[in-house]
Amino acid sequence: NVVLIAESGLGTTVGGSLRTLAGLRSDTTFVYGSDRPTITVDAATTFALTASYLIVACTGPETINTITGGATGMILTIENTDTDCTIADDDDATAANAVDLTGTATNDVGAVNKTIQLLYNGTFWLQTGESDN
Repeated sequence: NVVLIAESGLGTTVGGSLRTLAGLRSDTTFVYGSDRPTITVDAATTFALTASYLIVACTGPETINTITGGATGMILTIENTDTDCTIADDDDATAANAVDLTGTATNDVGAVNKTIQLLYNGTFWLQTGESDN
């Protein structure tokens, strides 16, 4: 089976037909494939998703506190291009769309080609993985 996210929502292909899974937003479109959109963060503490895999570039030292546009169960992979982007750890996840990273009060500082993977639980993001390539 192949998992797809398209205008109709998340689904699987079974025997060539698309079956939509219940409970997911149908207004969200995420792009898979060779496209790796870049989100540029400049004097902002949040950014909105345009894909489930994206590149984040900061114009200078920036701290990202929230990520908007997630759907429950979504896995987000972020690839960094520099050391200027820091994802803030909200251990209590008190803000909507906040990020709860592994460890206590451990912010994630970007590095060239470093990736971080997050899961959206419907309220906030939970770290599921990281790679310091």
